[in-house]
Amino acid sequence: MMMISFRIAGDSWLAFALLFLPVSIILRNSYAGVSQRTQLLLSMVFITRYVDLYLNFQYLSNYYIVTGILFIITTSVTFLMGYWWNDIDKKDTYKSELLIFGAMVAAIFNAPTSQSTEILKAFSEYLESVAIAPQVFLILSTKQITKAMVVYMLSMVVYITFYFIHWMHRYNTEGYFDAIADVSAMIFIGIYGVASLLMACRGVTLSSDGKSTSSLKSRVTLFSISGQLCYNGGGKDIVPLVKDKELVRGDKTILEGF
Repeated sequence: MMMISFRIAGDSWLAFALLFLPVSIILRNSYAGVSQRTQLLLSMVFITRYVDLYLNFQYLSNYYIVTGILFIITTSVTFLMGYWWNDIDKKDTYKSELLIFGAMVAAIFNAPTSQSTEILKAFSEYLESVAIAPQVFLILSTKQITKAMVVYMLSMVVYITFYFIHWMHRYNTEGYFDAIADVSAMIFIGIYGVASLLMACRGVTLSSDGKSTSSLKSRVTLFSISGQLCYNGGGKDIVPLVKDKELVRGDKTILEGF
């Protein structure tokens, strides 16, 4: 029962994230800050993961059918919305083809069987683990992240965390280990962790519609990295900080000793 609860919780957070993003685009009347390439990758993830919907529809549970259709439609619609609003960011240029190729190669060599459905499902797991990369690239390129994207990305982290717990619980209770799912989840969480560090150290600003809403001339971004802190004083340079007091001189801030 607990194992099922973890999976349902994960699916619920995923459904929330996938529904929240297109709704936020409609409410903001803007596609700014959203990577269309990430949405394309995610639509491919769910189209290939739920391949049973096209082959064995009559043997599937209602839960599987509803979630599969929901995930496919929401990601596909969010991808197509970029053409409708026609304001796709020009910096959304990440080479997503490399991610698709890498995921397919990994799936071919690591799928549990040589059946096409198993290869496609393995492909979807690997591709999902790196699908956020174009979005992270866009955020770092523009140095801006929308409030909606913060909610979306945090929801995705909660989703994959619940699924990781689900697989760990299943291993502890049944002895079942899904190497592809667990490795993909760890890669997924790792990318989000590294992305958080990079966004903190590169002074990414929060915006509501793709335009910075910050009125601060001098900005301090803190994040613990191997005992050091990242500081952005409003310019381009990031300098490591040493320890103990805080001194403010003009628009420069020196932090020592946290």
